[in-house]
Amino acid sequence: MFNINHLTEGSLNLLARDRQPGHIINHFRLERPFEVKSNFQGFSIRYVAAGTEFYQIGNREYRVRSGQYLLTHPAVGHADSMAEGAVSGLCIDLMPDLIANAFAALRRPGDPLPDPVEGEPLFTDFMFSAAESKLGNLLGELDRWFRREEPSAATFDPALFFQLAELYAADSFMTRDRLMAIPAVKDSTRKDMLRRLVQGRNFIDDCFRTDIQVADVARAANVSEFHFFRLFRRVFGTTPHRYLWEKRLCLGRRLLEGGRHSVSEAALEAGFADVQSFSKAYKKFYGCPPSDCLRISRF
Repeated sequence: MFNINHLTEGSLNLLARDRQPGHIINHFRLERPFEVKSNFQGFSIRYVAAGTEFYQIGNREYRVRSGQYLLTHPAVGHADSMAEGAVSGLCIDLMPDLIANAFAALRRPGDPLPDPVEGEPLFTDFMFSAAESKLGNLLGELDRWFRREEPSAATFDPALFFQLAELYAADSFMTRDRLMAIPAVKDSTRKDMLRRLVQGRNFIDDCFRTDIQVADVARAANVSEFHFFRLFRRVFGTTPHRYLWEKRLCLGRRLLEGGRHSVSEAALEAGFADVQSFSKAYKKFYGCPPSDCLRISRF
């Protein structure tokens, strides 16, 4: 059994109700601020396509921005959610039996991952960037589909729920690997440190156009600069400086491909101090000068 809903300000109470068991996709496009108590009856995915949504789960607050999503466990029960302005996205609930089957299909012999339904929800209640995973890409496609066609249960392929469950499990395995990369005795310590590292990475995502240094990012994560650098590299496979550098370069390239910015304008807009440092970094990363991209975009 599954349900497809299109939520407006007048139907937000659907999120708070005890519902019949089944998979659910709620697509929402809300123009005004709201506050509602959400009922998590399954394994949940909360994706924000535009705007910012806040979730209060126990004593922890999650600020889910455009292009981010939050995974939660049924043990959460309820959470307060709110937005201070217009927001749109998806609220998806997947039943435990489907998630358990997805975990079983992906689990390798000897994997230390506990039972996702009966075990401690160690690998959920984490935020992800939609750009970093297949699940995030699928959520973006779903949101765009809902905006174009407003599908109903009659036109919806239920096989999509199997795909969502498989990708939910894949994200959990990715989180497991990141947690295991953190040297700590207690799982709770690993989980807290991973949240701090993600907080630092989100700080880079929000502020990379400005003149920030790794020391600023470490302070935002409340971790010493040395430990932040060491753990960031272990967990994400790159250094904070390179992550910041690549964010700026990717934006610079997109601006040049748009054909509306000169090389100097793209450099400053992307957060580089000057066009010389941008051009040098661009050529090192892409293998050609930024002027080549500009010439191609004008054809």
